[in-house]
Parts: sequence; structure tokens; C-alpha cells
Amino acid sequence: ATMNSSRIYDIPNETLLHILSYVSECDLMHLHLVSRMMNEVSSSNPLWRTLCVQHWDVPSNSQAEDTSTYWKDVYTDIAHDQGMYRYKTVYKRVHQVWERIERWTKVFAPLVYSTLAPPCTEENVEQCLDSLSSRNLAPLPLEVQYSSRIHDGQIPERSLRNIHGLLGGFSVYDLHVNFILCSISTGTYLTHHQWKNNCFLIALTQERPIVGLWIVLREFSQWGRTYAVGEVVQCAANGISCLPAYSSYIEVLEHHANSLEGGRHDVIDGEIIQFPTFASEGSDCTTHGIQVRANGLFVSVESGNIVFHAQGAQYVPESGIFTFAYRIRISMDVNVPATQAAQLVSRHWEIIDESNGSMEVVDGEGVIGHFPTMKPGAYPFSFQLLVLPLALLNQT
Repeated sequence: ATMNSSRIYDIPNETLLHILSYVSECDLMHLHLVSRMMNEVSSSNPLWRTLCVQHWDVPSNSQAEDTSTYWKDVYTDIAHDQGMYRYKTVYKRVHQVWERIERWTKVFAPLVYSTLAPPCTEENVEQCLDSLSSRNLAPLPLEVQYSSRIHDGQIPERSLRNIHGLLGGFSVYDLHVNFILCSISTGTYLTHHQWKNNCFLIALTQERPIVGLWIVLREFSQWGRTYAVGEVVQCAANGISCLPAYSSYIEVLEHHANSLEGGRHDVIDGEIIQFPTFASEGSDCTTHGIQVRANGLFVSVESGNIVFHAQGAQYVPESGIFTFAYRIRISMDVNVPATQAAQLVSRHWEIIDESNGSMEVVDGEGVIGHFPTMKPGAYPFSFQLLVLPLALLNQT
């Protein structure tokens, strides 16, 4: 069936607007060539404001009744003048998560906020893509490309050891881990010069042994599992093992933003601490007014040789070295009578290997060389400890 073109002009504008709301922005651009009437309808503010809300980070109620705003120009300005059109499928989501991270770090971790690098150029992105293409790797995911157009890692890279990592860190004994967000130029360089020729580096630790977060750009199978393109993995620089971390780069940013805003991390001396806060996670036990609280953290830099096996649609660790750090806080309630003040003189740990049910008992004097005295309302005694590599630990 065909429709006489003259009949199109008999359709009420409201109906035409509804029909055109299902048309892509590219087709809307072409419609202005059809006729003066179609140019007027296809350029209407409601259509283009909806597209601005959908693709760009424009609030849905932004200037809704402002007739002075020409939304088609707003859309094309962002898309073409700012070179963002090819990022339209990820622009809003990436932009919003970075706003959340910036807002939190600016208030609670200003030292970290001050290290966020300015954006790279589109030329930098193209150079990276050309380099990856020359090695037959998949293109860098759009969310990584656009993220670098907001903040290209952290600065100054020339004094890497003097900055706090955006993804946080922790210290246990002489081990210090601090995850720094990399620029795409650093990621490109290390993709060429490291063993992980299937992956692209997005973050790394400052100290040795170096551990990084990598994005898989070429599917590969190793250690009993298959790693898909776009997946984010965590592995040591020497390639002992490769641990699945996130399904995508945007998931890394969103998970971090959720953790920051959810109060899951403390900031100590300007550093975001990877240990979860006691208020957000952990276990506690109170005996005779003395409360012991503990939470744990998987330490990838001290783990390795991890092999997986398929269990349905999931991959489950089968064997390997798993190391955990624990943060413990001991305190006495202020309402406890002063006569019940006590001193810690010995420790008793039961470490259970869930793979075979065996238990290792550790007894000793004090904790980490200290014999703290617990007094009502006194400042809590806190310490960290590192449980040396054992299989699938559950410390009780």
C-alpha cells in the first residue's frame, strides 16, 4: 500500500511528533531535507530534548518549558562540536558515575581528587585504537575510551609513589597495596611490553609484586576457565594467575562509586582504605563487655596458582593459594565497671580449610607484639594481620 505524499501533511502535528519519537537522530537530521513542514516538525524541541536526556547527561526536567533553548542545537553541539557522538551509547552512564566519584572524593578524599588527570584528546584515543588493531586485539570498549575523555588516569605518573590510588589501598606489616588508575598511554605501552598480550591495563599497584586490573581484548583460555572480551581481570605482573574481577569496565566504576557512597570505605591520611568499614561489613562478638570486631580482605598480590573448574554456567576455584588480610578492633563499652578492665595476654586462632575440613590452631602471646589493656570507653585497639597462603580460608 502507498500513501499519497499530500496526505502526510494532513496528519496532525501531535501525531507526527509521536511517530517521529521512534525515529533515530540520524533520520531526524535527514527529514529536514524533505520539506519545510517536515523540517519544522523534525526539529521540534520535544523530540530533541528527549534525545538529549536519553544520550547526554541532561536532567529530564531541564528547562522543559524554556522555549529559548533550541534542543536540536544542544544535541548537535555535544555530538559534533565536542566530538562525543560515537560515545552516545555510553556517554550518560559513564558521565554520571564519574560525577558521583568526583563528588565523593572532593569532599572525603581531596588528596585523591587532586590527582585525577585531565581528559586525553580524541587523537590519543585513536592512537591507542590503532596500536591495538595492529596487534589484532579488539577495540578498547567505548566506556574506557570515553572515561579517558573525562579523566585520563591519575597524575602525576612521574611521581607515582607519592599519590593515593583512586581504587584504594591498604597496609599490613610491610605490605602496602595502592591501586592507581592508569592513563590510556600507559595501558597501551604495557599491553605491548607485558606477557598479558590479550589484555589492556587499566589500573596497577605501586609496589612490587605489581598487580594490575586488565581488560580482556582477545578471548583466551587458561587456568581452567575462558576469559571473554570486555571482562576485567586481576592478575600479578608475573602471570601466576588471573582472577575474574568484573564483567566490564563500567561495572568497576559503578561498584566503586556504590562502595564510596555507601560508606564502605574509610579514608585514613588521605588514602581510601580497601578494607570495608566495621559499620558496613564484618563480624563481632562481645564477652564481659569487651567487643571484638573483624573484617577481611582478599589479598591478590599474595595469592596465585589459582585453577578453576566449570560448575554449570559458573567457574569455581578448584585449587591455588588464597591469602587474606584481616582488620581487628578490640574495645570495651563505656558502661562497663572500671573494675572489669582487662589486658590481652594471649591469642588463639582456629583456621579452617574448607576444601578438606582440616583446622590449624595458632596460639601465642599477645597480638602483633602488643598486650593492650581494655578500659571502659578507652580508644579501641586496632591491628591488621595477614594470613599466609592457605587453601580457601575461613578464619573463626
